[in-house]
Amino acid sequence: MRRAAVFWFALASWGCSGSDETPDASTLWCNGLCSAVHRCHGTEEVSSCSSRCERERPGLADISVEGAAPLGTCLEDMKCSDLFGDDEQWTLAYDACWAQAKSALEVTPSVRAFCETFTLAEFDCRYWYATDACERDFGMWTDRIRSGVAACAMNQTCSEAEACVASIFESR
Repeated sequence: MRRAAVFWFALASWGCSGSDETPDASTLWCNGLCSAVHRCHGTEEVSSCSSRCERERPGLADISVEGAAPLGTCLEDMKCSDLFGDDEQWTLAYDACWAQAKSALEVTPSVRAFCETFTLAEFDCRYWYATDACERDFGMWTDRIRSGVAACAMNQTCSEAEACVASIFESR
């Protein structure tokens, strides 16, 4: 009962975050990547590359603008050898950018409210998840993803909740 009340409070307290003037996460990510591609090869204009990138990667819409901004900057500065290396090299460089973005993002009130609630639910399931780690991890994702995770935490058992959360991130 306490978990349900806390989650409903957190969901109800989320407001709009962001403005129409800020580019969306897909644009920030793709502009960063395409700027690096242009810097390394110079064969394609950033705008046409970015448009194609956004069409081909609809999952980027699940990344928060707050996370995509530093992530896009890191992608823009990525070494050409990492950008065009093998899959392992790309993955290592991208993971480093993701970690850098997590540490640089500004935690929003909606992320803070979510994490206060989610870490309590995790504690009720006998997991320890530091609030600041939650804020960095979930600050990279949109309110829609966090709402899905919050809904998962409403499951009757901790194992059901864990499986539900895992299913959200399996395709990402």
